[in-house]
Amino acid sequence: MKYISTIVASFCFFMAAQAQCVTCTSVQAAMKEPAKVKVLILKNAALTSLPAGLDKLVNLEELDVSGNKLTALPGELGSLKKLKKVNASANLIAVFPEVLTKCSALEDLDISFNSIVSIPASIKSCTAIKRLALQKNKLAGFPAEIAALSNLSILDISYNAFTSLPEPLYEIKSLKTLDISFNKTLSGFSKGIGKMAELRYMNAKATKLSNAQVEELTYLIPDCSIML
Repeated sequence: MKYISTIVASFCFFMAAQAQCVTCTSVQAAMKEPAKVKVLILKNAALTSLPAGLDKLVNLEELDVSGNKLTALPGELGSLKKLKKVNASANLIAVFPEVLTKCSALEDLDISFNSIVSIPASIKSCTAIKRLALQKNKLAGFPAEIAALSNLSILDISYNAFTSLPEPLYEIKSLKTLDISFNKTLSGFSKGIGKMAELRYMNAKATKLSNAQVEELTYLIPDCSIML
């Protein structure tokens, strides 16, 4: 019986150690045992910058800094090779944080509700990314390099300043969901959109696409449902 009790106690200690600080809601807590931290949530904290030392979180997989007053993200994030998900939405970011293109494991990026005007060519390095949320920025185009995002499945570029559907997107064969709604001056696309054979859903509400153009879209990408 004593042997069994020892095993149970050891198991409980092991589980408690594993659970400790896997998710943290402050940098102070995270820095107590940084190697154990997998999720760091610093949202809605009125932060104007992120504290130093984040590069110590070598096993960090998810970072949520949404709803703050950040204008940039620190270069230290580029060393976090296990970082899979970043939410930096609802901040004051005007320049796309290129440091994120160094996060080779990044799969989910939400940088919506900022003031970003362009996407850098270095976006081509984000080949693992599956979901990209860029809504409510000031984008009007994409670099050709975005075509390298061969795993991108969900893209939201609603509420931006696109006047036509960017042709580099046509090369992303993995794309299944595309939201272009409320780009109120968006009125064009080319026949190259037919390359997007995996596209299954497009939200084109509140754009300037005509009924004739929508009919053409249904011909070019017949398996795609289009919302108007």
